[in-house]
This record gives sequence, structure tokens and C-alpha cells, in this order.
Amino acid sequence: WSVWEGEQLAGIGALKLLDDKHGELKSMRTAPNHLRRGVASLILRHILQVAHDRCLHRLSLEAGTQAGFTACP
Repeated sequence: WSVWEGEQLAGIGALKLLDDKHGELKSMRTAPNHLRRGVASLILRHILQVAHDRCLHRLSLEAGTQAGFTACP
């Protein structure tokens, strides 16, 4: 899903169905100029509602690293 402000992309998020009761939150991103404005919260609330509507019992969060971040030992 995506959130737009006019023609400017503000943020994105996705839900991958792993099976009929398990989903995974994926690819949550907010454009830098839209940080701290509720974009991610809006996307997350929508994804949680979709998961509820689809009767998912479990949600996982895909986590990764971006350039500039390293794993802690």
C-alpha cells in the first residue's frame, strides 16, 4: 500500500501472506520529508486492519539493514 500527498509518495508498506493464518509486514518506508507526520502509523493501522479482516492469527515483521547500519554483536 502507499500513501500519497498530492503527486508525492509519502510512504509504503506491504503484507505478505505466509499461510492462511500468518502474515509478514514488509517494506515499511517513509519518505524523508514525511518523517514524524504519521505516515507509517497510517500504513501500519491499515495493514493491521487488513490482517484482522483476513483472520490472521500471527504477524511477523521483516527486519533488515540499510546502508550505514551494521549489526550489533
